Amino acid sequence: MRRSSFTRAFAVPLAALTINAAAAECTLRPQMLHGAWLHSNRAGYFEQMEFSSDGGRNSFNSWLHDRPEIAGATWTLDHCILRITKHNDASSVFVYTASMKSGRLELREAGQPVATYKRVKE
Repeated sequence: MRRSSFTRAFAVPLAALTINAAAAECTLRPQMLHGAWLHSNRAGYFEQMEFSSDGGRNSFNSWLHDRPEIAGATWTLDHCILRITKHNDASSVFVYTASMKSGRLELREAGQPVATYKRVKE
C-alpha cells in the first residue's frame, strides 16, 4: 500500500517535468510548417493540408478526397503546440503536439495515434 502511494506521489510531478523538458527541447519553428503536406499513414484528421503566412496572419487550408475541407482557418505554433482554429468558429480548435522527424511532420493528439505527413513538392 505504501509503495503505490509513493509511486502516485511522484508520478504527477515526473510527468510535468517530462512535458516541460519536451517543450524546452522544441526545435520546430513556424516557417518549417509552410507549404503543403499529405498524410503518409492512415492516422490523423487531415488528409491534405497547407500552412502559409501573409502579412502576419497564418492561414491553414485542408482537403479531403481532393475537395476543400477547411478554408481560411488560422494557426499558431508555440513550443511545439500547434493550434488550428476554423474561420469564424473560435470554438472549433484542433490542438496537437507537433514535431519534425526525418523531414516528416508528426502531429500528436491526446488519445490518438500519431499522424505523420510528408511535404508535397512544389
